[in-house]
Amino acid sequence: MSLENIKPSIQLLAKRVLTDDELRAVFCVVEKYRLEQKEGVKAFYYLDATLGLPRKDPISSIYVGGIVEILSITDLEESWNRLENALIYCRYFVSNTDLTQTSRDFVRRSCDYVENATKYLLSSLDSEADLKHPLGNIVNALKKTEYDVPKQLLEDLEDFNRIVYRVAKHEYDLPQGQHLYTPDEALVIYFTAKKLGSAVRTLVKLPPGFSLARHKP
Repeated sequence: MSLENIKPSIQLLAKRVLTDDELRAVFCVVEKYRLEQKEGVKAFYYLDATLGLPRKDPISSIYVGGIVEILSITDLEESWNRLENALIYCRYFVSNTDLTQTSRDFVRRSCDYVENATKYLLSSLDSEADLKHPLGNIVNALKKTEYDVPKQLLEDLEDFNRIVYRVAKHEYDLPQGQHLYTPDEALVIYFTAKKLGSAVRTLVKLPPGFSLARHKP
């Protein structure tokens, strides 16, 4: 497929985070969305169900749903809730809007997923950590040697922050009718973000004695 609608920096980031097979699958979704939006959405959901699933996420494995006890919810749970909500918003945008008009919002929610996955990891490693900071600060906090986060993952997070998140968050001054991202870029960024967030989530370790602040009704 032609890649002229995808900035080289975004392509390079995706190639680092995704395997060759995953990248080919993402490009297939992009191509289908170009040709027919409805078919592209179907392809998106098919790939979304298989790519970047956090199989080792400890809260996912024990979460049973139920009533949220707001007053007893922990920072760890709050970060987990926020990253799940970011994915829900992403799916809303791809299903119910035209990404030629809403690509920035779709990308911002993808960035929220990565940021909250990273906060989720930090909060599991340090219950006293200050999470009221953007992604770059959280990544810097994770660089402490005692956390033992893989260097390559930290570099990928830093590049995601530099190439995608800062731009999506701050660059609003565009001529009328122009958009920060093409739909092609938005879809590639989403799956890159999902894979990156999944890699972060597999490192989460629940503290001793942790129990969910939820119970079955």
